Amino acid sequence: MSAVIHPQPTLTGPVPRLWSRDEYYRMAEAGILKPDERVELIDGEVIQKVSPMRSPHATGIGKACEALDRAYRDNAFVRVQLPLAIAQTSEPEPDLAVVRGTPDDYGADHPGPADVLLVVEVADTSLAFDRTTKRILYGAAGIVEYWIVNLAARTLEVYRLTTEQGYAEVTPYDETQLVAALTAPESPVPVADLLPKHRTNTTERETQ
Repeated sequence: MSAVIHPQPTLTGPVPRLWSRDEYYRMAEAGILKPDERVELIDGEVIQKVSPMRSPHATGIGKACEALDRAYRDNAFVRVQLPLAIAQTSEPEPDLAVVRGTPDDYGADHPGPADVLLVVEVADTSLAFDRTTKRILYGAAGIVEYWIVNLAARTLEVYRLTTEQGYAEVTPYDETQLVAALTAPESPVPVADLLPKHRTNTTERETQ
């Protein structure tokens, strides 16, 4: 006698609805995302960025922009908190990105991974997010080098050797040291030039 085997129901939890870049733009056009909202598309999810921006964060962005402008001179240019077309489901807005060419080269679309020489996040409250989600995103996309300016520790974390899980190598530098980007080896940057002069007391939190 044969036993009747009833299929067991598959138990699954809720599955998030992921968005493409095209859908992300349509949400903005439809007014679902307001013009003054600070958001970015990360792995299909619309992420709310920290707002308002703290003074040490703003100072770090400004100083890093000046330092990278000097390092790259006329060989590339620095974009500040502008989108990168990382993938169909990701359009992050890093604090800084050094990209090939000139602004006119990106009139039709944002720079993609092959256009990006270096991406930089200035981290205060976003440190945990930048070390995990952003690290994996940039490394898996093939962006050759990623820096995190750690405001609380007054250090620079340099990520290299891309993998599908992010980067295989991370090297910390303190504010007494120099670091040269892979794509600007003859122009080392003092880590102190990336940091506010006054120490910040910002506490690390896992927010973005």
